[in-house]
Amino acid sequence: MQLRRPSVLLAFAIALLFGLIGGVALYARSLPSVGVTVATDGGEVIVQRLSGPDQSSAGPIALPARLTAMSSESDQPTKIKISGRSDLVRRLETEIDQADLTSQDEMLAIANTGSVRLWLQDKNGLSASVPRKVHDTRLPMTFWIIALTGLFGAVIGLWLLTMRAAELAAQAAGLAGVALLAAALPMAVIDAAELIIGGQRYALLLNLNYVGGQVFGAAFLCLFASYPIQLFSSRITVIACCILGLAVLPIVLLVPTVVDRSQFTSALVGLDLALIVVALVMQWVRSNYQPVGRAYLRLVGTVTTLSLGGWIACFQIPPAAGMPALADFSYGFLLMLPPFAAIALGIAKGHLFDIDRWAWKLLASAVVLLGLLVADLVLVFGIGLAPGQAASASLLLVGTIWLVARNRFLDALLGRRRRSQLQLSSDAVHVALAPTAPQRFDRWKSVLSELFEPLEIVAGPQNVVQASTLDSGRSLLVPAPAFGHALLLRGARLGRSLFQGEDCETVTSLLLVCDQVDVGRDAYDRGTREERERIAKDLHDDVSARLLTSLHRTDAELVRTDVRAAMSDIRSIVAGLEGHQSRLDEVLATLRHDCCERLEAAEIKCTWTFDPLAIQLADPAPYLFYKALNSAVREAVTNVIRHAQADRVEVLINSYSLGTDRWLRVTIADNGVGISPNAHLGHGSRNMKTRIRALGGHVESTSGQGTTISMSMPLEVPPGSGDGTASQPRYTVLSDKPDGRLWIMRNLFWWWKISKRPVTGS
Repeated sequence: MQLRRPSVLLAFAIALLFGLIGGVALYARSLPSVGVTVATDGGEVIVQRLSGPDQSSAGPIALPARLTAMSSESDQPTKIKISGRSDLVRRLETEIDQADLTSQDEMLAIANTGSVRLWLQDKNGLSASVPRKVHDTRLPMTFWIIALTGLFGAVIGLWLLTMRAAELAAQAAGLAGVALLAAALPMAVIDAAELIIGGQRYALLLNLNYVGGQVFGAAFLCLFASYPIQLFSSRITVIACCILGLAVLPIVLLVPTVVDRSQFTSALVGLDLALIVVALVMQWVRSNYQPVGRAYLRLVGTVTTLSLGGWIACFQIPPAAGMPALADFSYGFLLMLPPFAAIALGIAKGHLFDIDRWAWKLLASAVVLLGLLVADLVLVFGIGLAPGQAASASLLLVGTIWLVARNRFLDALLGRRRRSQLQLSSDAVHVALAPTAPQRFDRWKSVLSELFEPLEIVAGPQNVVQASTLDSGRSLLVPAPAFGHALLLRGARLGRSLFQGEDCETVTSLLLVCDQVDVGRDAYDRGTREERERIAKDLHDDVSARLLTSLHRTDAELVRTDVRAAMSDIRSIVAGLEGHQSRLDEVLATLRHDCCERLEAAEIKCTWTFDPLAIQLADPAPYLFYKALNSAVREAVTNVIRHAQADRVEVLINSYSLGTDRWLRVTIADNGVGISPNAHLGHGSRNMKTRIRALGGHVESTSGQGTTISMSMPLEVPPGSGDGTASQPRYTVLSDKPDGRLWIMRNLFWWWKISKRPVTGS
């Protein structure tokens, strides 16, 4: 039972593959080597370097030298001529005939004797023979590159097969991986050969490569015919691909020459590619409203395009232009891995919603590089610019075009609607400022619908912490805002696209802005409520109290006085609503006039004293400060008139420092009967203390021979005092040495204002 677990099966298969690679490596090492480094130049084999203990036996020959013949070291030596056609390792199979295979078999027979003699001729015409011992081949790096490429392909294919064994696409991918390994290992052995490989061995390895390559192409066709959409029935697809894959067997078994086999297999490869392209086009058309399928096709198409483009740029264009290839042909096997890995990722249903975006960016980068190459060629061959100038001009031209068209190009490829941060902020504000929570939620759904164009918006699960994509990007889970529940969006861009990682970031940003605006809205509503409560309190404590008192008066003059005072209170309230600020000297002057007038009417002498040097009289006084001070002093004077039975009141106003702040202290002392310890604190006295404390101040009272009330408050109104409003301006005091002219002007104005009506007191 345990052997049926996918992980165990995969581990067992990987172990077998590593064993196979090890066996092939031992087989490749058994190929004969005579310790030479050779290269083929036209029709000649050039020995570039000798290695091993026989290097000094070259005699007068200067390397590099041409290899003209090879013979054995036996009593009856066999000598064969060597030409460029004898080097099968470095020649294309389309150039090899039966005589070349026979020549290789003769070279192998000589090498099997254990020692050979190489006949060399240098560029000066000098000839010499060099004896060489035959030993095992040292495997080059290219062997491991080709072998490991096939191994990785097989591992990826088998991984898919063990994870999704029941799916035809995974079965085809597994077969393609094994076929890639079967095609790569023979080429790795051929590439590992130094010079001698043997004609029959070479033909056998080449046939194995043909079979593996054709099965690989047929498996790819089966894969594209069955994923992401099953184009035909599974039976028809399997039968057709099996026929195509086995079509190579008659060629390798019945066609006698390597050249003919190469031509037939090349035609089969062309047929494979044509059928794969047809299958891809059919898949693209059929998956119009399947975003996962489209994302898979875009990914595979992009990676395949880049791989084929790399192959053409490295191994096709340079030889066609008369230049050597940019890299060894063995490295071309590395270009087989990216498309295969992309296909495997798509079938495994990985994070296509993120990789899809990067696939398009890779394709866009490839287009830019292609444009750069075309522009460079046009400037060099069309206009005749120097290569350096053409490179700079093409870079400037293509770079400028790319910078201008980049966003539109990517948006068109990705099928997305780009919205600026300003638009997103506007959407969030539009949502948050709706009058009611249901209206905010309706606006929220409308914004999401406009932004992502989903096919469906339904209620999401509870306790969603953050935005995330589901079902390989088919759905987007949106967390619950403060005014509604979580949502689930299905089918982005009317089902033509997937939700991506940046869509989650967009939703998160929108929610953050909505929360911030919602907090601001709550603060505004709270401030509005507090302002209404303050107005109601002012109307109740001041205006209504005065009017109620006037209802019980019989003296018309007193009634008019109460009405004027009530109107003054109303004007103060209106001024506070309009944000009007009185000057501190005006506040003190008005307060002195009101208090002394009321005390005089009650036949109580008033002494009003303050220190004009310590207070900045010209500074503005905000409404909260003025209202609290005016109401508190008025309440204290009212208590003196009603309850104190006093005939004299002293009012002292000064300032002092408390830490880094300046405070204003108002002290009101009378010579009345004092306050009884059991006296109940009235509503007006409680309001007086509440107003002062709201500004960060405090009220103290002492009673003995009369009553003394001391009210202290900061000259700077703390932030959010009273009604939740913002910080008020700071009131500063004059320095110890004020400007004389400024002090005279301010105090003359203040004394003129308060002396317009005579009052009792100093």
